[in-house]
Amino acid sequence: MAKKRKKKKRKVIFHLDLDAFFASVEMANNPEYKKVPLIVGGRTKKAVVSTCNYLARSFGIKAGMPIFKALELCPQATVLNANYELYEQYSDDFIKIIKKTFCRKCEQISIDECFLDVTKLIKKDMLPIKLAKIIQQTIFKKLKITVSIGISYNKFLAKMASDWHKPCGITVINKKDVEKKIWSLPINKMYFVGKATAIAMHELGIKTIGDLAKYENFKLLEAIFGSAWFDYYLNAHGFGDDFVSTNNSPPKSLSIQFTLPSQASNIQELEEWLKYLSQQLSQKTQFHGVFGHVVYVYLKCANRRMITKQISIKEPTDRYDIIYQHASFLLNEHYQRSENVRLIGIGLGKLTTKPCIRQRTIF
Repeated sequence: MAKKRKKKKRKVIFHLDLDAFFASVEMANNPEYKKVPLIVGGRTKKAVVSTCNYLARSFGIKAGMPIFKALELCPQATVLNANYELYEQYSDDFIKIIKKTFCRKCEQISIDECFLDVTKLIKKDMLPIKLAKIIQQTIFKKLKITVSIGISYNKFLAKMASDWHKPCGITVINKKDVEKKIWSLPINKMYFVGKATAIAMHELGIKTIGDLAKYENFKLLEAIFGSAWFDYYLNAHGFGDDFVSTNNSPPKSLSIQFTLPSQASNIQELEEWLKYLSQQLSQKTQFHGVFGHVVYVYLKCANRRMITKQISIKEPTDRYDIIYQHASFLLNEHYQRSENVRLIGIGLGKLTTKPCIRQRTIF
């Protein structure tokens, strides 16, 4: 008699997302900040919001917003310069606590986010929600910051779940929830779908995740979105990657981009966006423990012209000020000031894990 095939156990994936991370760290170090709308980003009028606490968000303030606009919405807000060294220390402590106390199968995807494969930890006496609550309590006890946790059977749905009930939320998405809860969400709320992709999908009549799941013209999706269309389509149906990687091999390049809230042609405004992106890129680079030999800047203009320029650095860097100075040089050398810019990006290439002894600016 043939043996029955053992049914594969569905994985249990957690997505941990530290709430308003930079602002939370500042409030943990100075409890007085809990009482006021708090913005982290910079004290100059041309700076942009890196993040803000939830009290500030209640006034409509968002990440990426110019500081002067944020202060128009909330004049009484307290504005702080970002302290990246402090945030990186908290990030390191966060991951150490998770790996040492709970789960070695941990994939850190940014300074304040990670995936966990807790399948083996879930036993009869340890339900996923119970474990999530213990993780939240431990992180708050040791670091005085909160974390929201999404729980599902793959990384896409776990990530979607962690955004639902912030701050300090715990949300579970099961297979039966995909059609009931996920399909009704706007397409721009879908993980991995950026602003430009969402606009392209809107032009196809795809306004919700459910619209994408029901879309039948696969050739058109492939023509517009390339090979990525299949991942979007699978995710919309609740299928996705459930492999939590613990491989920490360094990347070959790193970049970050931002679609501007409105088209910009003012060189000073574009430089402020470069400054913001340089800070984020430096943080990303230091997280991966790498240094770049090449800085590049790319702009997408309203007339669809792409401007991509790069500059080599003799001594590789991960420093914000050096990245920004090279990026600013490229912008001023190659940008035609009459063009309206829709998207701005910055990157580091030819990465190495070996730091230089001394890093100099080009000015």
